[in-house]
Amino acid sequence: MGLEAKMYMEALLEKKGINGLREILAQKGSMLITDLDDTVKEVKKYLWADDKERKLFPETAMAMLAVHYSGTKLGIVTEQSFAEIQPFISDISELAIGSKDPYQLFNGLIVGEGGSVVIVRKKGQVILAPKRAIEDKDKIVNWLWEHVIPSNLEGWSILKGTNPEQATYVQLPSREDVCVATASLWEMGPHISENPKYIARYKKIEKVVQQGLKELQIDSLTTFEAGNGTLRIVPKFINKAHSLELLSAFGVLDLKNTVYSCDGPNDIKLAEKLKSKNGGVIAVANAVSSLHEIADYSTTLPSGKGFAEAVSLIFPNEYFDAQRELKKYKLA
Repeated sequence: MGLEAKMYMEALLEKKGINGLREILAQKGSMLITDLDDTVKEVKKYLWADDKERKLFPETAMAMLAVHYSGTKLGIVTEQSFAEIQPFISDISELAIGSKDPYQLFNGLIVGEGGSVVIVRKKGQVILAPKRAIEDKDKIVNWLWEHVIPSNLEGWSILKGTNPEQATYVQLPSREDVCVATASLWEMGPHISENPKYIARYKKIEKVVQQGLKELQIDSLTTFEAGNGTLRIVPKFINKAHSLELLSAFGVLDLKNTVYSCDGPNDIKLAEKLKSKNGGVIAVANAVSSLHEIADYSTTLPSGKGFAEAVSLIFPNEYFDAQRELKKYKLA
């Protein structure tokens, strides 16, 4: 192993711990960014004290408010589209700081569609995906609409070429909800952590969609199985790590002053990139093993409660204040 590769590996494997993460986030212009699904956003809905159901624990909202109190910017990097992101963060912002403008609470980078689309506050939306990928996305969306047929199960369809008893039923988002540069096909079934047998069932759906891409001679897109009942069709060579590195080169953020909270295999490249630049990584308890190997702190709790655990240790005073604030409004 060469000296450069050795230094890279040492950077990845260094464990900064909570104190190290606190030091990173104490820097001017620091940012805590988080993945959404299975990192702060739950699989199931939970009833809150205001009688509303949310895919969010009160502790997670407290943690986000604590980050806000600390002066650290709060951002999101996710595979989801802005049609999915916006309602979620708007609700949290109104809960936490009483603002209908989500970008007051989430005042860092908002990166959607796996890095294809970015919202930079005060600068608006930036599309990083190539034009060809966007055009090809429209082609595969049309193909999907032509290849789903109604089923006897209300709200669900069958993808031609699959047997729903061996694969599963599918559902297409409305045409209005289609992403800028990516497409999604929803699959009926549980998260693979709840039932690993669904990995094979979801793969049958993915295989047919891959055949569709080949049939249309599309080589600008690839598929990504999220494992939570969502198959995503995304531009090749565009990912979270690539986009944040590009944005860093343009001075939008400083990777060494950035901490990332994450859980999935699609987070590994970004986590490695941050560690190589002396940034920080938090792996929630349900994260894949590769992330735990390089994370500066691995939480003992999964998903949103794990995120809250880390934030409460990094910003204990601010977390206490946030807890008191939300309880005052009987929201926790």
